[in-house]
Amino acid sequence: HLSDGSYAGDQQEVALLGMAEVLDDKRRWKRLSTQCIFPFTQTRRKMSVVVKAANHVYYLFTKGAPEVILNASTHMFLANESTPAMTPAIRESLSEEYRSMINENTALRVLGVALLRLDAKLAKKIIENPDYVEENLMFCGFVGFADTIRPEVPQAIKECLSGGIRVIVITGDSKETADAVCRQVGLLPEKSTKKYLSITAD
Repeated sequence: HLSDGSYAGDQQEVALLGMAEVLDDKRRWKRLSTQCIFPFTQTRRKMSVVVKAANHVYYLFTKGAPEVILNASTHMFLANESTPAMTPAIRESLSEEYRSMINENTALRVLGVALLRLDAKLAKKIIENPDYVEENLMFCGFVGFADTIRPEVPQAIKECLSGGIRVIVITGDSKETADAVCRQVGLLPEKSTKKYLSITAD
């Protein structure tokens, strides 16, 4: 939401709004009318919104875990608005790109983004179905977010460990991103190859 002329709220959402304004300086996205929202859940690992544009054109916009968005996509949506098929080779190339964004040198939090064009009939069917599962999406790309480590965190971690306090990290990020952040704050040794417990909750 807007607060004193600037966006406030979840920093990831604020960053996405900032990106939208940079990519669309005419702010055409502000003329879209939200019709319904399918919220994020740990089971779905994605969220979607159906919006109405001009001339009764509808879109489904989806964001979520990169591998989930890739698996739900059958085509790509390119800058020139062409929509080539998502071939196995392209899918593997995109997976490699995702892995490069979450390695120990970048430690980015990554979302996959996709869309689907809808006519009024299909939009109505989706809006009225609370159990709708996104499929046949057009993959748009990945968005990476960098979490800045506050200066005081490494020292605080060091003091906890030296005081015998066990530090446990709970995160919704990928294991690779979590490992990289833990190394940055001194929770994991830089060159450690030790295996650590990683649990994924559905």
